[in-house]
Amino acid sequence: MEEKIINYDEFKFEILNEKPKIVIALKGKKILSKANEKNRKKILNKLFNLKSYTDFNQNHGINIFNHDEGDQKNYDGFLLTEKKKAMGLKTADCIPLFLWNKKVDKVFGLHCGWKGIINGIIEKVLSSDNGKDLAYAFLGPHVSQANFEVRKDLISNLERANFDTSKALVKKKQSFYLSLRELCRQKLNNFSVEIINKKSECSYEKEDKLFSLRRAKAKTSNNITFTWL
Repeated sequence: MEEKIINYDEFKFEILNEKPKIVIALKGKKILSKANEKNRKKILNKLFNLKSYTDFNQNHGINIFNHDEGDQKNYDGFLLTEKKKAMGLKTADCIPLFLWNKKVDKVFGLHCGWKGIINGIIEKVLSSDNGKDLAYAFLGPHVSQANFEVRKDLISNLERANFDTSKALVKKKQSFYLSLRELCRQKLNNFSVEIINKKSECSYEKEDKLFSLRRAKAKTSNNITFTWL
């Protein structure tokens, strides 16, 4: 897919998908995740002619805004059903996963690191009444398998959660490397959801445009990937 870059007031964005619209904020002279909440809303509402923009405190859990009952302190996912009201996911190696139906009148966004995937954030949505008609998925930029070395205790957790680790892991010398994309693929395949993008850019390798916690080896800024109908 040809890059569709938007430059605005020293911020930089890339359009990843047209319907539903999926956009990621890239590294630029100014960084969207460093702007305060009020300014993020002002920038995005003006640039993309949105009615509103919201993102959330995330903690690698499985709470989903506008889907779960009650108010929570943290949300690692959201459900959108109103037009021109955007919501975003903050990542720095995890997968920003988006799911929608054939009518494109609803879209879920899920923050998918290994913890959320193992704890069931994907099937929580797909097995629900709100998720039973979801047909398509888009996996945004995240750390690639080649750059995601994992320990044996995580591998044991994956096996206990019934993942096919023969497809999700590769061994190089004495080290194991995990594909977050393959973990998602296995979950999505169980519900016949089609992944529309064959590959995603690697947050670790694309140092010029994306943030990566593993590359920084310390606290870093976030990539923000957001969507709207």
